[in-house]
Amino acid sequence: MKMKHKNPKTFEIPDNPDFCPVMTYKEFQNRRPPQLSKMTPLFYMKINHNKKKDSEYWLKDQPLSEHKLFKIMKNMAETADFPGKKTNMSARKATCTRFLHALVTPITIMQLSDHKNIHSVNNYAVASHEMQNKV
Repeated sequence: MKMKHKNPKTFEIPDNPDFCPVMTYKEFQNRRPPQLSKMTPLFYMKINHNKKKDSEYWLKDQPLSEHKLFKIMKNMAETADFPGKKTNMSARKATCTRFLHALVTPITIMQLSDHKNIHSVNNYAVASHEMQNKV
């Protein structure tokens, strides 16, 4: 089965520039060094902690490591005071499980989560507490 690629959409919030994703992105884009202006993925670059005070660039010409991304996820989960151990994959698992509980089809979940195999999505099919109580 051929998967359709979805292009997510983001809309400007002109009334509230502090929470506008378009303005935030434009500011982020302007803070990248010129050699990174066409680089993708855009958001996985190292922060330049040694930048000079008058430098307008926030990022280094170097990607974030997988370890650093895991650390960011762990830090966010701890800050939010989520119970239990949280990883990048636990966020994916929780999202897929909630989709299944909301009766979203596994094919649709595959398209959204970029799973390559429907059996991987079915591994998340665990009955919710509500479903268990009804049974």
